[in-house]
Amino acid sequence: MHLDRIPAVCQETVREIVDRRSGEPLVLIGGPSVDLAGIVEELDAYCLEETGDTGSTQIVHLSFAELIGGVHQLDRGPAADAGMTVLLVGDVHRMPPDVLPAFEEVVERLSGTRLRCVCTVPLPVPRPVRARFGSAFARLKETGLLRQVILRPLPRSRLAQHVRMMLEARPEPDLVTRLWELTRGWPGAVASSLTIMREHGLVRMVDRHAYLDEQRSPVLTNQHALVRTLHDMKDPVWGVAKAIAVLGPLGAAATGLVARALELAEDDVRATLLRLEQEGVLQYLPASSGWRFRIPVVAAALRTLLGPYERRELARTAVLALWSGAARCDDPHYLPDRLAEAGRMVDPERATAELLAAAKPSSANGVAEEHAIPWLHAAAKLTADRAERATILLAHARTCLAAGRADLALRSSDLVLRCHDDEIPDGTLPGVCLIQLGALYQANHLDSLEKVASGEWWPWPGTRLERAVCRAYALSLLNRWKEACELLEQVRRDEEAGSVAGYVRSFAPITSLWLGQAEAFNRDVAALPHRHASGEDTLAEVACHTSALLALGELRRAEQLLTDTGQTPELLGVPSRMIRLVQHGRVAEALELMRKALAHNAPNGCDAYQTVMTFAAATLQLCRGQLTRARELVTTARSRRPSLPHLLALAEASYAGLIGELDQARSIIVDALAQADDAGIVALTDYLWTALADLAVFTGATEALPLYLQQVDKIAAQLGTEQAEVHRLSLQALVHGDTAAAEAARQLLQRQGKPIEQATGIERLVRYGVAEPRLLAESYALYGDLGSLLNRARLRPLMQEHGVAVPGRQETLVENHHLLALLVTEGLSNKQIAAALCTSDKSVEGRLSRLFSYTGCRSRVELATAMFTGRLEFRTR
Repeated sequence: MHLDRIPAVCQETVREIVDRRSGEPLVLIGGPSVDLAGIVEELDAYCLEETGDTGSTQIVHLSFAELIGGVHQLDRGPAADAGMTVLLVGDVHRMPPDVLPAFEEVVERLSGTRLRCVCTVPLPVPRPVRARFGSAFARLKETGLLRQVILRPLPRSRLAQHVRMMLEARPEPDLVTRLWELTRGWPGAVASSLTIMREHGLVRMVDRHAYLDEQRSPVLTNQHALVRTLHDMKDPVWGVAKAIAVLGPLGAAATGLVARALELAEDDVRATLLRLEQEGVLQYLPASSGWRFRIPVVAAALRTLLGPYERRELARTAVLALWSGAARCDDPHYLPDRLAEAGRMVDPERATAELLAAAKPSSANGVAEEHAIPWLHAAAKLTADRAERATILLAHARTCLAAGRADLALRSSDLVLRCHDDEIPDGTLPGVCLIQLGALYQANHLDSLEKVASGEWWPWPGTRLERAVCRAYALSLLNRWKEACELLEQVRRDEEAGSVAGYVRSFAPITSLWLGQAEAFNRDVAALPHRHASGEDTLAEVACHTSALLALGELRRAEQLLTDTGQTPELLGVPSRMIRLVQHGRVAEALELMRKALAHNAPNGCDAYQTVMTFAAATLQLCRGQLTRARELVTTARSRRPSLPHLLALAEASYAGLIGELDQARSIIVDALAQADDAGIVALTDYLWTALADLAVFTGATEALPLYLQQVDKIAAQLGTEQAEVHRLSLQALVHGDTAAAEAARQLLQRQGKPIEQATGIERLVRYGVAEPRLLAESYALYGDLGSLLNRARLRPLMQEHGVAVPGRQETLVENHHLLALLVTEGLSNKQIAAALCTSDKSVEGRLSRLFSYTGCRSRVELATAMFTGRLEFRTR
């Protein structure tokens, strides 16, 4: 029923089962419910590890009758012989009482032989047989024939490490919390839950972290190991178990409600619940006079097996009991979940109102998008008001898009456009179409999006100009910024443009911005505080323009815009909040936010802000020595049709440069610049020209530096951003030996207040030979605060070359060990590690030998495993 494998703390007990020095012929393993397959797995693993041959120990499954009647047929040679036979007998509490004496006799006959009997029993032992079996096993223990093993759950503090080893990824806190709720720490239940989650896409891996995504429901069968025993008990046990899985949270009222729903006598239901308690499935809670499953994942599994009518009827029973006051439940999600399941079997008007209230986010209910999605869907089906249905469907579509459920968003927005176009308020149709187009993009329906962008296909209502605005939006989603900008300009010049002016203003300046045309955008930014003060609803524009400023590196202007309009960073989308955290130097928070965004967002779309977010995350990973992880992030973003692909190319080039492939790095950057030029994109291309200058200085091929300066000069003039100006001043100093420009760049870096840009900018000026080497100490300290192990390691030789003291000898030693272990874990070869550390292959070999001695690991594999599972940590501060 439950798969409770022996936890790690009990693995020694498995070894003792086949230890010939252990004298007890009977091993009794007790837990909530024990799966023999888990024991067999541990035995096989032990035999393979110790002897290289799982056949050295024979494992035989027997029933009670086979054990008692057939033991004389088994080879009972002395235990000193090479092989051993383990007899497995499950659920001995089911053994008929009259065979207990014969069982005791069999155990006595096994003593001193090569046979070992392993039995399982659920805990607590069912009350009807507790005394009888307790006496028999007490006698066996007194005579030295029995060893008892009590399986215990993992403590909550160890669950995260256990899950990390099983998934080979660091689990997020929400995943660990959910697993604890489902399993209460029983390792077998944890294994079953994780298997179900992974098979049904409920666990997503991002950057070697595991995240929970409960937006999809598992589909199990009644023969699944979690429920098979219950199913085999037939009705009424099977029916009552499913009913209590739904109605159990209603406490003392649950028994009567189950009886009513199943049309059974209440005494019969009570007797069945007692039987389930005796079987170790349920636990009675005296405080509430209610019932709960000992291992909650069993209840979750049972709920997935309800038929459509069965589910609706149980939900109706729960809702009516809560509405009438006959029952209560403290879980705020319980009632809306049951309302969504009950559908029209309860009052639809009241149900609609309560579902909408539950789905409305507030600080009081803290409702998450994944909960609100089914509630809004149910409310849309229940309401009889067509206008209200259209409004709810649009709310559902927006919520689904925010949660990364583009498939569901697409259905709801399409339903509004096709069946409720009369209910769409005047002037808001383009907004509905934009939701539909965004859903097409995130759902990877790029063929349809291409047809809309080209004007070949338009299945929805809309005027000529409304269609044009939507076509421009589709073009921008497809990274065709130049065409989008040209089309919006045509709309703007149209004499009837007033009807769509708001939509044009909402994203036309942003579209032009990526093309290097910043005038309209800057005017909008300047006007937004005044418009806000005059009472205009500017929330959407403030969020959009602040996000664009952050993407361009304009942290100070972005913060000022939020302040002047009375807004907080929570107004922004996750990618923009992540970019802001990076620019403030809050690296750990930024990376965690990024991983969550990628885990819970659609597996396709990657708009401009998501692209910048991924670039920032990959850059941080490279700085920290997590090179392969950075490349994996970029690969993920590449698969999602990124809107600003040249930024991802810069991360790819940085990776290539770090592992010594300098020609490849240059080629990647040159190709990316050509693609950006073809698309008309100017924004953030100054990073690529500056990267080419860095490569030129590193390799000594400096003849093209004046061209790079010319290009960056032009970009800085077009965009007017602080970061483009830093790049311009840096290249001005390099090409012309202009130390005044270098000092101006340094001061601007300091005023920006962005630690990662400040550290790399100062290092660049020193490498260019236009700034005092003593400034390297400032970069080195900033890299330390950012956890940039690789940058610090690459900076040390430069500091030593210029006679700048490297602080903290012991800290440096630990950092070197940590970084080398990271690079090994990333799968880099010795040659690649040498390139990353700016040293020789021979030096890397010596460092690895010292690292193995320092950590006690004997090989690269063992070292990587220790790092990956979190068993090896380096602390420098």
